[in-house]
Amino acid sequence: MLVLFASGCAHWALPKDPVVRGGDSRNCSSRVSCVDLLIAVDTSVSSAHEVGAPDSWANDVFGYPDVGPESRLWVGLDGLRDALRELDPAYVGVSLMAFAGAPKRPNEAGWIEAEVTNSFPAVERAADRLRARGASGSSCHGCAVMTAAPLIENAQKTNRCVALILLADAEPTLPYGPAFPDDNNRAIAAALRKVGVPATLVAVGQSGDERVARIQTALAQAGGRVSTPEDRGGVAKAILAAVGSCRR
Repeated sequence: MLVLFASGCAHWALPKDPVVRGGDSRNCSSRVSCVDLLIAVDTSVSSAHEVGAPDSWANDVFGYPDVGPESRLWVGLDGLRDALRELDPAYVGVSLMAFAGAPKRPNEAGWIEAEVTNSFPAVERAADRLRARGASGSSCHGCAVMTAAPLIENAQKTNRCVALILLADAEPTLPYGPAFPDDNNRAIAAALRKVGVPATLVAVGQSGDERVARIQTALAQAGGRVSTPEDRGGVAKAILAAVGSCRR
């Protein structure tokens, strides 16, 4: 989401923490035997927005309160934690990515926090790192998809089905230009067509947001969809449904 003049956007910097590597001990002999769950988490300023709290002009100008337990970011990560408890590491591997950036440095707006691993404690460590780092920068959903591209390519070469989740705001900000927000949604659709897999956007607490319909149109061009859960349980269900679609 676009946030004007917010300090979190102005002072965004690419994280320098090393990628979490938990290893992968799965035996994936055929496409239906394994799933790579690739989750990209929006850590932009608006991810600090509390679920259920109204938007206001002050948020758009000055940013949001410090990220906390009721924020979209924390609720989303809590839902991921719940989903991990239902998944079988014998056939599911998970990679955790994040995305946010600065308007002048859009190519840095997506990164990998944890490589694909079936060690779920390693994924939780990466999630805790996102939680501790907090919210800053502007969202770039297309950047998130392209960050996942090499992971998708590797999965397809090794007989693993990809479940791609964007745990994110319903409105991308980058690349920001005169055709905002249409160009941003076109960038998502183009990125998904390029990688050749659909994505599920899990937009926490945004069921009544008019921007959901716009991004749903973009995702649908590549077979994707939007889910708008209100709590961590709903987030977990959306993630498990995406994994389940690989098993059909």
